[in-house]
Amino acid sequence: MNLDIELETPMIFLKPQLIKIEGFIVSGIHVRTKNSDELNPKTAKLPQLWQRFHTENIANVVQNDPDSQQFGVYSDYESDVSGAYTLTAGVKTDNVTRIPGCTSIYIEPGNYLLFQNHGSMPQAIIELWQGIWRYFSFESRFVRRYLTDFEVYKNSEECAVYIGVVE
Repeated sequence: MNLDIELETPMIFLKPQLIKIEGFIVSGIHVRTKNSDELNPKTAKLPQLWQRFHTENIANVVQNDPDSQQFGVYSDYESDVSGAYTLTAGVKTDNVTRIPGCTSIYIEPGNYLLFQNHGSMPQAIIELWQGIWRYFSFESRFVRRYLTDFEVYKNSEECAVYIGVVE
């Protein structure tokens, strides 16, 4: 399905795919932040969150499977791309976790635009998000829901971002 706009970023060519997602649960650790803070290395919280996720082996703690696919779930949006949000670094689980220090988030069911990239992390995910922001800044027929969006890290060099859109 052609989705209006194709953009070139330095390493990727964005051609999102519209898909329907069933709801599911991701459990892990979280932090509250905003994009303006993440652009400054002195105020960025996400690198420390992901470092803690890997150092404390959260995937193994939550799912007892260190090879579980990793998710970064964006939720509790204050407003839009400029407002605060919560990011949960975790793994897919069958139930809400009751592990101290961990939290669970429900991925809202619905329509999502799937964007993908590959390359060295974190550069590949940074470039992907830059492309996504540009995609939505143009006259796109899709409107973001700002309920839950999520990243999936398929392996050390493949990432995907699912952006919830109004049906």
